[in-house]
Amino acid sequence: MTIQRQKQNNSALWLVLGGAFVLRMILAGVTEGYPYDMSCFVAWGEKLLADGPAGFYSGGYFADYPPGYLFVLGFVALVRQIFAIPYEAGMTYVLLAVVPSLCDCAAAALVWHIGREKLPESRLPLLLAAFVAFDPLLLFDTAVWKQIDGAFALPLLLGSCEAYLDVNPKSEVTDKELFSTAEGCEDAIYGIYTEMGTNKNLFAYALTFAYPELMTGNFTISQSDNLAYVVQRLWEHENAITVAENLWINGYKAIGYVNKALMHVLPKSDDEFRHIRLYKGELLALRAYLHFEMARIFAVPFASGDAAAKAKAIPYVTTYGIEVTPYSSLDKVFELIVADLTEAEKYLAADEELVTATRDNASDGFTSCRITHLNLYAVQALLARAYWTMGKLDLAEDYAEKVIDSGKFPLMTTAEAWNAVETGTLNMQETVFGLYSTQYTYNFYRNHIYQGGTLALSSQYSEIYSTDLSGTDKRYSTWFDTGNSWCIKHYNKMYAQGESNPTYSGKSIPGPSLIRIPEMYYIVAEANLTKDPDKATEYLDYVVKSRDLTPFAERETGKITENNIINERRKEFFADGEDFFNMKRLQLDIAIPGGNFAGTDDATYTMPIPQSVEDNYRQ
Repeated sequence: MTIQRQKQNNSALWLVLGGAFVLRMILAGVTEGYPYDMSCFVAWGEKLLADGPAGFYSGGYFADYPPGYLFVLGFVALVRQIFAIPYEAGMTYVLLAVVPSLCDCAAAALVWHIGREKLPESRLPLLLAAFVAFDPLLLFDTAVWKQIDGAFALPLLLGSCEAYLDVNPKSEVTDKELFSTAEGCEDAIYGIYTEMGTNKNLFAYALTFAYPELMTGNFTISQSDNLAYVVQRLWEHENAITVAENLWINGYKAIGYVNKALMHVLPKSDDEFRHIRLYKGELLALRAYLHFEMARIFAVPFASGDAAAKAKAIPYVTTYGIEVTPYSSLDKVFELIVADLTEAEKYLAADEELVTATRDNASDGFTSCRITHLNLYAVQALLARAYWTMGKLDLAEDYAEKVIDSGKFPLMTTAEAWNAVETGTLNMQETVFGLYSTQYTYNFYRNHIYQGGTLALSSQYSEIYSTDLSGTDKRYSTWFDTGNSWCIKHYNKMYAQGESNPTYSGKSIPGPSLIRIPEMYYIVAEANLTKDPDKATEYLDYVVKSRDLTPFAERETGKITENNIINERRKEFFADGEDFFNMKRLQLDIAIPGGNFAGTDDATYTMPIPQSVEDNYRQ
């Protein structure tokens, strides 16, 4: 081979390899990969970075990829930490695909080298290299799914210059393998919690401070955002349809993950794994909780007079597969929610001992920090919330009192406790259930609210806290930066101080609190408003006093009204996404300081099920 021909071939090879690598980076950045593997890769990298190689496999931690690749994941975690790259950012996926893509390119180069040794004057080696570099299967495996399978071919190619490329990926974890160990079951459950806490179409954004808060007028939004069309109830507009489709798809995708895990976990005997009953209970509770959220958004309220709409609420999916689950009535949906939660309650009896009133941020096992799991008391609180939503206040009261009487979730009653509250974190004293998520506080809330993004705090927000005001409301002074008109309830102050690392101090855990103990007191107060007014006042006053306000019992009237409970709820759950659903339940006009908008019809409170979903049912 002449030197000139060799140079031409070398240049052509580098062009092929460069094009193949760039294509993989583009595909990696615009695709999300296999969700479970992505969450595992990120979690493994963060654990390796936090615990070091020696501590990574301590306690039988589940990780079934080659040890060498874990250092790659650790490096990815380091880069993400240095540059504060969110979990769901395209750059995260690009970083995960870099080494697999380099391995693919190396394999293509080795094929070229092998071919050149056999056919030095032929262009076939370059064509074979191009085939390897742009093989659709390798592109999908490496760039779309971000798998490391291509690396396994390199030893074969390096070991023999007589062989052609023969790749047979073996690294994919089968469901049977995953759920054959306690660690695998736990990883699957952690993956579901991660999906809920980091997906902006779930509890990282849409279902907390975005959609429901905008609908109550606590925040305003730029018209350039799709949610603006939802706020205006322009349900036929493509932007509003996109929001509805994203909520529906991601909600039921998470339900699918739960059902897939339940398919493997529920049939296991209760003595197969140490914590198998906890796995079963949490998964059943997750299925109920996710369906509850879907019903709150896409189904009409129980008070609705539209019989046809109530007869066709949402599908309650209990299987994993391609079969289409028919719609259930609103009554049936909540019957199934209650059934799953009641069964979960039985499985989670161990939480009577595992959940303690004094909590910290320990993270050394499945049974630690149970407030970041759907624990026994979270299930009982969800039963209270479900019965409350249905208008069955006596049953709601029974379950609310179970959570209160457990003594596991004391109200903050001292100035010291309130002064120690860190915004942007789970309240370690009052949280019954919340999600660990650094992305919730840092990415979505910071980008959308704190830095003057698409969402803006309503200018009349302070008027909400002047209602029934007697004293200095700790919620107002703690959750708002009044000088800048910012709500900092879910904004992590540690980031505001310039830290790019999702670290936290003391007992705090970053993420949203999805159920807090004040809600249970409000339910008991409402349930007793007419049958036992003194008890109603007593339970509302427990919360009022803890917020540093004068109790209603010591005010001139000495008794509370329904409006008192509504007002206290609104103040308590500001930016939590809960007040909207109270307004929906009662079918009340949503009071916005400075004006009102009609909130007495179903259309105001019910997001239409996307037409694309309806079309699927007709296929």
